[in-house]
Amino acid sequence: SMSVDSIFSKAKTKLLPTASSLNIAILSGSTRTDGPPRPILGPRVAKFIETTLLKRGHHVTLIEARNSELSLLTKPHFAYSRSQTPPKLADIAKQLSHSDAYIAITPEYNHFPCPGLLNLFNHFGSSIFSFKP
Repeated sequence: SMSVDSIFSKAKTKLLPTASSLNIAILSGSTRTDGPPRPILGPRVAKFIETTLLKRGHHVTLIEARNSELSLLTKPHFAYSRSQTPPKLADIAKQLSHSDAYIAITPEYNHFPCPGLLNLFNHFGSSIFSFKP
């Protein structure tokens, strides 16, 4: 008969993920187009992280608040029926759903995350981000 330790060891081996590339979404919250500082730091930081992750073999999706064309939140993604979801909102939701992990980049505005990033997050329910680092 098998010992408890050997059963646990086999189960643990089967549950460990293999080393492979991840789908990572970078959410950049800056909406500014002019400085100071010049040039704006948020997009530069996002580009650096994107380039670094790509070099390491990961798949990267960059979602920028300033280019997302999302209005201030009036109705979140989960409140729409599938057939009524605005295309841009559906596209971002699909990108987020297919991501294994997220990196949020935000400038500090008055000791708080920037409004663009919060607006981007608030368009989607917490379940789209659940169990993903």
